[in-house]
Amino acid sequence: MEGEGRHAERELARQRIFSFATPIRKRADEHPRRFFRYIHVTIPLLLGTYDANTAPPCGKALLVACLALCPTAVVTRAITAMDSSSEFSYFAYGSNMSVRRLVARLPSARVVTTGFVTGYKLAFDKLSKKDGSGKCDCEHTGNGGDRVYGVIFSVVRGEREALDTFEGAGKGYEPLSVRVETATGGVYALTYVATKKQPGLQPYHWYKQHVLVGAREANLPDDYVRAIEAVVSIDDPDSARTETELRAYSAI
Repeated sequence: MEGEGRHAERELARQRIFSFATPIRKRADEHPRRFFRYIHVTIPLLLGTYDANTAPPCGKALLVACLALCPTAVVTRAITAMDSSSEFSYFAYGSNMSVRRLVARLPSARVVTTGFVTGYKLAFDKLSKKDGSGKCDCEHTGNGGDRVYGVIFSVVRGEREALDTFEGAGKGYEPLSVRVETATGGVYALTYVATKKQPGLQPYHWYKQHVLVGAREANLPDDYVRAIEAVVSIDDPDSARTETELRAYSAI
């Protein structure tokens, strides 16, 4: 009976989605940010696929407002899900693998384990909006032989918005839930993939250093680390920025 009830509720949710699909499309032009939350929060909640670990930040008041037309049980389950865990898993594969760099940004971050995602390759062709250099991307290839290694961190949920800001969510990167293979099995974690890429870009020396420090700290496979070492990097014309970025390693 319980299964039948959930099925009926899902069907009702689908009907509600389609019933206000047209006005929502109109709102997409007028309020793109609200539409983004609708796509990534409201619809998954209605269909029972909401994942609080990877959904964009959304306050309870806004969430309830978004779901005003939904069954009360759906809203209740949604808020319970948001509160059920105070932390989320974050998969870092680029400069944020460096513990010192990440903790300086997100004080709560702690290393959980290392792992890799299959069907992706590490690239340095994400165009930096700030300095025009190349940054890391976990580029999807679909090739089962390709892997991107990285570190899984646990981060308190209250720092999710700060992580979005540091990662440039919506400004060159987008959040993505990926399955990470670890020594104890597969787990899902939040990561960020590039949306603004430019082939041929090269990273600054200091950025590559962040990536290498993190890779070495995590004891990633030797051949993977050597591949990062072989990436051609360039001088940053802003020497003050270079000094600032590498200050955390001055005692090494």
